[in-house]
Amino acid sequence: MKILFVYPMKIYKKGSKYYAPSFTNGILKRYTSIFENGATLDWFCRIINDNNSNINGLNEIDIDTYHLYDSYQTNLKKIIQEYDFVISRVPDLLYAYKCTKYCIKFDIPYVLEVVGCSFDALWFHSLKGKIVAPISYVLHRYIIRKSLNVVYVTKNFLQKRYPNEKNNIFISDVELFKSVSYRYQHQDKIILATIGSVDVKYKDQETVVKAVHYLIKNGYDVEYRLIGPGNKMHLTELASNLGIRDKIIFFGPVAHENIPKFLEGVTYYVQPSLTEGLPRSILEVESLGIPVISTRVGGMVEIVKDNLLFEKKDHYNLSKIIQENLSNLNELSKYSLSVSREYDEDIMRNKLNTFYKNAYMKEDE
Repeated sequence: MKILFVYPMKIYKKGSKYYAPSFTNGILKRYTSIFENGATLDWFCRIINDNNSNINGLNEIDIDTYHLYDSYQTNLKKIIQEYDFVISRVPDLLYAYKCTKYCIKFDIPYVLEVVGCSFDALWFHSLKGKIVAPISYVLHRYIIRKSLNVVYVTKNFLQKRYPNEKNNIFISDVELFKSVSYRYQHQDKIILATIGSVDVKYKDQETVVKAVHYLIKNGYDVEYRLIGPGNKMHLTELASNLGIRDKIIFFGPVAHENIPKFLEGVTYYVQPSLTEGLPRSILEVESLGIPVISTRVGGMVEIVKDNLLFEKKDHYNLSKIIQENLSNLNELSKYSLSVSREYDEDIMRNKLNTFYKNAYMKEDE
């Protein structure tokens, strides 16, 4: 059994090793373990060949197990015919379209995984993105609606945006932390944290920086920890202009297994994104029992307590939520743990195995 995973995210090559910013070997292994007789998986991705790349905190990909194709140098139409089963991740309009087209043409079983909203991602990216977003939205809806097998990472949000007429299911690929649990201990300092690239506009960490400034002005001692890659210049300039540069701490990218250590003592995890599908980071943090505050967007409304949701870019509302819930942190910790248990790895793996086997068998009949 040969599986092709088409997901052109950036993979950084340094020397003879390859590193992914938000993907682990554990996620890839879930696909190869679906079939009892074993399977191999090759990944069609974007390889950034730069020995000067900062790979600290990135996850090394086991290339002895998983072969990588560079999307810039590989003809997808040619190689896809060598595979028994194809998995393609959306949003990525070009390759989602190509995968669907080629799999139908060559009669190859395939699954589309819908992990985010293409319209929102483009709309909040740039002026050019706003022009392209409506076109991308219409094409994505068409491809997903007609696909034979679709996996959504949300329970409701992406299904409503991009409905499917055929066979579909909700499955998350989150890797929860099992060995650590959060126990809140009273402390004078409020510690906030966010995981995500610091130079992606729609992540909007600026709103949290402004909330930190507002809280400090109102007498609170606050620290904000940012975990993730990217150019931090715009955030450091904002913090410096507000006079709180020493309160904003950048850890850079952190390997998945080390994240709990960097979240020790955190009062709230904050996800201020302008758009999201269903962020794995929130569920991972909730599995530690850390209270989560997020914007009222995407699939986050499915996994964050309603009174901890705030409107996009509203740092006043965010500040208010932080203040009003300081006396209720233990109960919020229990809530986080209860939500994460619904996404237990064994439950998700069983759903994944059954759905993907059926997708393969039905098209192979």
